[in-house]
Amino acid sequence: MKLSTILLMAATLFLSFSVNAEGSKADKRQDLQRKRIKQGVRSGELTKREAKNLKSDQKKIKKIERRLESDGKVTKAEKRRLNKAQNKTSKKIFKKKHNKKDRQAKKDRVKKAKKKKQRIKHARKKSSAKATSRINKARKKQVAKKKKRVAHARRKHSAQSND
Repeated sequence: MKLSTILLMAATLFLSFSVNAEGSKADKRQDLQRKRIKQGVRSGELTKREAKNLKSDQKKIKKIERRLESDGKVTKAEKRRLNKAQNKTSKKIFKKKHNKKDRQAKKDRVKKAKKKKQRIKHARKKSSAKATSRINKARKKQVAKKKKRVAHARRKHSAQSND
């Protein structure tokens, strides 16, 4: 009985190592792809949006991997599926790193857009300043008219009270 228990434990241990060994290959590949993404961001080959998109793909693959390993056995078909997903992501990383977009060009476009906004804002301030000065002139005229009416009413009232 002890011998059968030991054999059963050894078989279980062997199976768990084989599953973990396969999982570690996938994990190593995931780590390499993650490093490629980080390197692409550092070098400017990937924009932040591209990196975010690629990282979400990595998370999806990790989710698939966990689901496949949850039952304890990873079949050949499941391994193929996981490998296919990783190949697809690897190709996507390559394409994104070698497209014409780069972060510096995007930064330049953003700077240009900010400068344009500032010019527009400045122009609006100038025109609003003119409009404000017109409004202020109109208000001053209204205040002056009101002061004249009040002064006239006071003189009239004081003239009546003197009589």
